[in-house]
Amino acid sequence: TLGRRSLALIKNYQEQEPLASGMSREQLHSAIFSGTAQAAFRSVLTYLSDEQLVELDQDRVRLKGEGVRLRASEVKALYEIEDAFLKAGLKVPTVEEVLRGILISKSQARRLLVLLHREKKLVKVAESLYFHVDSIEELKRKLYEYKKRNTQIDVPTFKNLADISRKYAIPLLEYLDRERVTRRVGAIRLIVQEPLES
Repeated sequence: TLGRRSLALIKNYQEQEPLASGMSREQLHSAIFSGTAQAAFRSVLTYLSDEQLVELDQDRVRLKGEGVRLRASEVKALYEIEDAFLKAGLKVPTVEEVLRGILISKSQARRLLVLLHREKKLVKVAESLYFHVDSIEELKRKLYEYKKRNTQIDVPTFKNLADISRKYAIPLLEYLDRERVTRRVGAIRLIVQEPLES
């Protein structure tokens, strides 16, 4: 049946990709349900989930109870990567610089980086430019404090506020624009979003 074939494929995928949090629904659909109505695909996934055989996580499907499986060396590397970004604050090294010091293969280290991003520990601001989520949240808090005095901010003031160079300031401002924390109006930004109540 489609359900059994799906389970076999998901199991095989997770054995091949232990650092993945499951198989993407898109991959599963194209491998087994190609040419089948979306309704049938959803129906099979719902059945497998109701029967406690799989877990559905956003756009991913995995066998019940089978999350990411890390070896001891990968767990150590995962903490080292996260710690490097956390300690750097907003003056982060490049991805290459961080991964160079990690004692596992580059491809494994890159998968761990993706895992940290997926788990929302790291924020991807630009290609090869990641920040720890705590640093980004602290930056937002500084902006909201600043907003009490002035709702507008320009690049030099932002650099001062965050204590960073232009190299970091521009990508961070563009990220904040995308996140609708700020809105660009000519040479200045309006600080528009209020912090969520914790």
